[in-house]
Amino acid sequence: MDAEQLPYTLLRWSRVAGFELDLTAKFDTVMVRLVSVPVPVDGIDAFSAEPVGLHRLDVLFKAHVDWDGAPGQLDDVTVQLVEKDGRPALHFAGAIEDAESGDRIHVKITIPTDIPPSAPASGGPVPSSPEEDELDWDDENTLESLFGDMDVPLTTSERRRDDHDDDDSEEEPDAPPPGKGLAALLRAFTGPLVDEPTDDIPRTVLDSIPGAASATPQ
Repeated sequence: MDAEQLPYTLLRWSRVAGFELDLTAKFDTVMVRLVSVPVPVDGIDAFSAEPVGLHRLDVLFKAHVDWDGAPGQLDDVTVQLVEKDGRPALHFAGAIEDAESGDRIHVKITIPTDIPPSAPASGGPVPSSPEEDELDWDDENTLESLFGDMDVPLTTSERRRDDHDDDDSEEEPDAPPPGKGLAALLRAFTGPLVDEPTDDIPRTVLDSIPGAASATPQ
């Protein structure tokens, strides 16, 4: 399946992080966006030699897929520096799965790009793969580091505040500090959302959300 509309890509390189990739492309009704995804190569030579697989957790947290208005999952992603029309280009390929229907498609596109002038031919840092078993999900910095510059999903209380932003009849409370909001989100990801059979929010989740515990009957 070939891409439609004008795609976008940006390659960055630093002596600390190595290569990072931003990419936005549309494939029919599927929009794919990658933000600050590490590319595990030590330089231009390895980047050009063959398709390079991106780390699964990096793609999971730093890629966003919209499939005709529904969320999708991107995996089996490879990138490679090639030449197109006499200039450098990035070849991107991957598989996208519709989270609701389970439908799966394979996509690819070649996008003209600029190679950072400071990037070495070889010998640079190679980003390591995040190890899922070694991640500390109780650390509020974990989600921030995995998401990078991607938009972090809102908690329920944050969505409710957004829904009432235009309501002048009642003063809304200040938003919680970012760290506590992320900590609550992490606990929501890794713990049960409701207790059976009462459908009450677990006390451990309430305690992690500022103001929620005091507003709930004991």
